Amino acid sequence: MYEEMTGSHRIAWSGLPASVAAALGRALGSGIVSADSQPGGFSDGLAARVRLADGRRAFVKAASSGVAAFHRREARVAEVLTPTGLVPRLLHVHDDGTWVALVFEEVAGHLPAQPWRRPELERVLSSLTTLTEALTPSPVPAEILARPRLGGWRELSARPELSGRPELSGRPELSGWRELSGWRELSGRPEPDGRPEPDEAAGRDRSAVL
Repeated sequence: MYEEMTGSHRIAWSGLPASVAAALGRALGSGIVSADSQPGGFSDGLAARVRLADGRRAFVKAASSGVAAFHRREARVAEVLTPTGLVPRLLHVHDDGTWVALVFEEVAGHLPAQPWRRPELERVLSSLTTLTEALTPSPVPAEILARPRLGGWRELSARPELSGRPELSGRPELSGWRELSGWRELSGRPEPDGRPEPDEAAGRDRSAVL
């Protein structure tokens, strides 16, 4: 069910233009000889583990059209976070004006099970705690960050045309998100800027990478 809801319509490696694949190989100093598409995620973009002719491995994300804008923003965020050593290293960014591809170091691991298993959940929560402590205040400039997802509830509830809509009324949990998104104490903290999804965590034997 989870894969049906997320990432089930991803672009396959064969859908990536040969010119883009070749450009990635040149940038990495070795041609890409195989690719294994990965499930999960909430976009139609490509996500694949790749093997280079010299035996090295990497993780590639790529997209075109509207989705490419999200990849450009992710590249800017990754460029800031890579020097911290807390996230997979960004190795290369390809942007030809239509296609945007990000190449990261590969993380040897697996997606957490759905529904969550307690040992995996505890590792992910531990990693989130470490990131929160190390990245507060956020090292990413405010102009790069998009508006927080949590802030969307506050904006939605303020729209006059939606006042009294049955699907929004009688939902106390929405009030909680609205209140949380307005807390001044959370300004600049990583958590309000995005809600971690299971596909954003790669489990290792004793740790998790987000």
